[in-house]
Amino acid sequence: MILRVPSFWRKYLPGSRGTLESLLDLSGRERLLAVALGAVFFLFPISSGLRSGALLLAAAVWVGTGLVLRGFRQGVRQTWFLPLLYVVLLTFAGLLWSPDPAMGLDDARRNYHWLLALAVASIPVTLPLFRGWMSAFLCGTSLTALVALLQVAGSLPFWKKAPSAFQPKIAFSLLLAAAILLFLRRLAMPCGTASRILLSCGGLACWAALVYCRGRAGVLALAIGLPLAALLLFFPRKGLRGKAVLLALAIVAATMAMPVVQMRMSQGRRDLQIFMARGGVFSLGARLLYWKEGWQMFLEHPLAGVGSGGYRVTFQERYPKFPGRKPHAHSSYLTVASELGLAGLVGWGALGWVLFRAAWKRRRDEVGYTALAFGLVLLVGSLTDIEIQKGVMLCFLALVTGSLSASPAGDLPRGSETARRRA
Repeated sequence: MILRVPSFWRKYLPGSRGTLESLLDLSGRERLLAVALGAVFFLFPISSGLRSGALLLAAAVWVGTGLVLRGFRQGVRQTWFLPLLYVVLLTFAGLLWSPDPAMGLDDARRNYHWLLALAVASIPVTLPLFRGWMSAFLCGTSLTALVALLQVAGSLPFWKKAPSAFQPKIAFSLLLAAAILLFLRRLAMPCGTASRILLSCGGLACWAALVYCRGRAGVLALAIGLPLAALLLFFPRKGLRGKAVLLALAIVAATMAMPVVQMRMSQGRRDLQIFMARGGVFSLGARLLYWKEGWQMFLEHPLAGVGSGGYRVTFQERYPKFPGRKPHAHSSYLTVASELGLAGLVGWGALGWVLFRAAWKRRRDEVGYTALAFGLVLLVGSLTDIEIQKGVMLCFLALVTGSLSASPAGDLPRGSETARRRA
């Protein structure tokens, strides 16, 4: 079968031909699930409501096509399955010693996002197919960034107290930082002039949204991630790494020098000084209290913590007049330590190590690079907020986790339904 790709796609999206060919190589039900997962990649950076709709569609396709059993069979063979299963079961087991199981269940139920990893493992993922999924994510993130900039400029109203009409400020800023790292990798790869212009515009839109919209976590993640990504991932040849690092440092310096970023950093320092002097509920200053109590809960219950969702109840018991309605540890690390203790830290540490090893082995291709870039952004963002416990970040993490089973050579995995049908 001869695949005819429209001339516009060939000119501006040079990888689209490989993506479409990969879709045509799949069987009918695999192709349907791949398209549904592509919709998840595109919609989850835009809106939580659209993300929920796309997840329901993908789940319906996954179950309706009968690929669920294959997903579990393939998932069990992956190195990340056992630590992932341990983390999920421990989260639900923590309800047994939680002071408020109903509140803990609200957090534990978000683990359904991990089913996306099994859904991705249900189909033979090739590098061109994954590249198409990442293009969908970059398009969705660029669209959200453009809307955010229009809101900052006053051309569109703020429908919610968020940097855009769609996402919370911290998660949105981290997605922008991850998108910038992915845009820069694609710019470092060989591509045509028109494609470079399109990629540059998308990257600049995400950078401008990160700088001018709220959310310090994304700026910090970008400042740390860019030099490391340039040094380790961008250019295989050592002669180009120095130039890549200089370019990354220049981008970081330009970001930190922007007046909006300087104003936010000064505000953070003032909040910290006020908190140290007389206390108060400030964005940065109050986090010291959250972190202190989270560490104290871990010291009091080092083995199993206070139970899933127990941080909020325990904090409110100690500070009944604290104005925060839903206090949390403002750190994924302290949340796991305070609620699940050493058992949780060991489980998440094992899962993170397994995923890092799998991604590091493939750091030169797009799957490994994406996993490492997003993992770095998530680790930095988790320092000051509970990003691992948020649906939008869990969604991306699960999708990338499942994609690590993609064939490094870019061909169909041996033994898959499509490979047998082709043979």
